[in-house]
Amino acid sequence: MASRMRLIVLVVLLATGGTVGVLLGGGSNGEGGAFPTVAAAPSVPLPVECLELPEQVDRPPWFPADLPLPPDSYVSLVPESRAEGVDQIVFTVLGTLDDFVRFVLDRWEQAGWILGRGEREPGEAESVFFTSGTERYGQFRARAVYCDQDYTEVLLILILDPTKVSTPGTSPSPTPS
Repeated sequence: MASRMRLIVLVVLLATGGTVGVLLGGGSNGEGGAFPTVAAAPSVPLPVECLELPEQVDRPPWFPADLPLPPDSYVSLVPESRAEGVDQIVFTVLGTLDDFVRFVLDRWEQAGWILGRGEREPGEAESVFFTSGTERYGQFRARAVYCDQDYTEVLLILILDPTKVSTPGTSPSPTPS
């Protein structure tokens, strides 16, 4: 059942543009690290047109209380889900991209969230993460896109109950008689 659930989550993350390193054997941030050393990250030029800070919107009740975010982070968008059982939320986080990566590496595993192997590019960092036992999964993409460089945009894609996930493009197999 666990391997079937991971397959479903893999398909959903792929369908929503997700990274799948953790599901295919990526490790936690221990040996090998989830991200290159933050200090080695290149300085990031702003996009051609940076974004103004968005307005705050209400945090939805489904957002996990045990997934910590830096102080003074706020919800700026709750987009429609792309697939049943998949939730999305965008946070505006006080701190640079490097600050957010350090926070994730320091605090998420303490809170019970296990990081997959992450990826870092100029102006962007992303990783998958999950909890053991409860089989909650997610992916984040953090970007330095705001004109006020003291803030970072963080998109979270969450699967909080894999039993509610519908796999896009598939239908249940008939039971052999």
